[in-house]
Amino acid sequence: ISRLHSSWNKVERKVCQRNDELYEIILPNSNFRNLRKEVSQANPPCIPYVGLFMSDLTFATECNPTVVNGMINFLKCTYINDIINRLRLYQHTPYHFEAVPSNSGSSPTTTCPRRETLYEMSLQIEPKKPK
Repeated sequence: ISRLHSSWNKVERKVCQRNDELYEIILPNSNFRNLRKEVSQANPPCIPYVGLFMSDLTFATECNPTVVNGMINFLKCTYINDIINRLRLYQHTPYHFEAVPSNSGSSPTTTCPRRETLYEMSLQIEPKKPK
């Protein structure tokens, strides 16, 4: 999508601005600071990026000792528990969707074309410029 510069020029400015705002949220800068902020402010139900939780769990388990001065590091255990509980909160909050009549007849098993196919399609829409 990003390589389709001429096509992006035809998209409504408001849509492009919203796309830029969303892109800023998912930037990996500062350990996904913007995404963490958005997720922490979101009220469930929400579909969080599980990669954040996995990296937090990896950090908690790999970078903190399990035993300190011959005793179990309960601070580490508490930190791990908090991470898991935050993720569980999103998993156990039900979603209440209403059927959209225009989509109710579509197949739920529709698959997305492969990356190569999408690239070929993009070349048909906007061929590569010669160097």
